[in-house]
Amino acid sequence: MREAPADDLGRRPPERASGDIGVVTVAGRVAAQEARPTLGQQHAAQYRRERLGRHVGTGVGGGLVLIGIGSLVQARLDAQSNWPTLLAGLIIVGIGVGFAAPTLVSTAMGAVPLPRGGMAAGAVNTARQLGFAFGIAVLGSVFQTRAEHALHGKTPDPSGLTDALSSGQAQRVIRHGTDPHLVHIAFATGLNATFVVAGVLGIAGGLFAMLTLGRPVRVAEQSAEAAPAEINAPA
Repeated sequence: MREAPADDLGRRPPERASGDIGVVTVAGRVAAQEARPTLGQQHAAQYRRERLGRHVGTGVGGGLVLIGIGSLVQARLDAQSNWPTLLAGLIIVGIGVGFAAPTLVSTAMGAVPLPRGGMAAGAVNTARQLGFAFGIAVLGSVFQTRAEHALHGKTPDPSGLTDALSSGQAQRVIRHGTDPHLVHIAFATGLNATFVVAGVLGIAGGLFAMLTLGRPVRVAEQSAEAAPAEINAPA
């Protein structure tokens, strides 16, 4: 179906033309509403940069330290442990995430001129996804290694049993005749090692963030007029 050219609006009936203008107006308002949070994030980042200063590093670094401490608190599992054993550590981790996560994007955006805030937010999201990928790989290897060590000499095939446990097949393994107590021991041993490694990395990362994010950032001091001119300059 061929779309009518824009100058046909003047030749359409008044009610049809006013309807088209209303659609355009609504679309414009929707686009403005969608753009508003981004502008708000940019102004919030500028406020953080100018008003908070070194406290940004304390927020991110302190949050990571709390996450690390919470992970270490959870590393006390045994074969009889239940969910309340993890409760205190999960609360500490939740507080740490509340400090660190909301500050990550605003900190990155506060380190660049406002027109480049979207690129900074995208870089943070990319780093976060890479962290998920590497974290799962490293901590998964730690879990599997320690669980297999706990099963060594207690089952004919500790490696195969550990592979099944790490892939979420504990109930199937138990149904096939493996001692449930042995499965619980392997799980507790692997999780304890995982929590310890995660806790140490979290505390180390938090201390590093406190030392580095507190430094003044030169690029953030560029004038707001110079950056758009540079972006819009002809190639």
